[in-house]
Amino acid sequence: MHNAHSETTPNTIPEGGRSTSNVIYALWRRVEKSTLTKRELEWFSGASDEAGAILDNLKTTIDGVTVLVNDEEQKTGVFETKHDLPSLLFAISSSVDCARGLMHVGSEA
Repeated sequence: MHNAHSETTPNTIPEGGRSTSNVIYALWRRVEKSTLTKRELEWFSGASDEAGAILDNLKTTIDGVTVLVNDEEQKTGVFETKHDLPSLLFAISSSVDCARGLMHVGSEA
């Protein structure tokens, strides 16, 4: 399908595949910053605070899981085999990726 708009619009699809941060980057690049009000820019700059909250929550979660995994005496019902950790690690990775995208927007706003 031919789209005349795409001929005049710079490519905003980031290299490296689809991830939360790449989606955030691509959308942020499409925003015409000069048309944003001061209030809107302040709202977007708050994305850095949101990223900080995500990272604080992750640290608390990781600390708690580390204590559970490290306690050899306690059987937690989870994290007993190497097959129990991937979903947690993928969730952590996804959260860090999201925080990275929010930090990018917040720092540019």
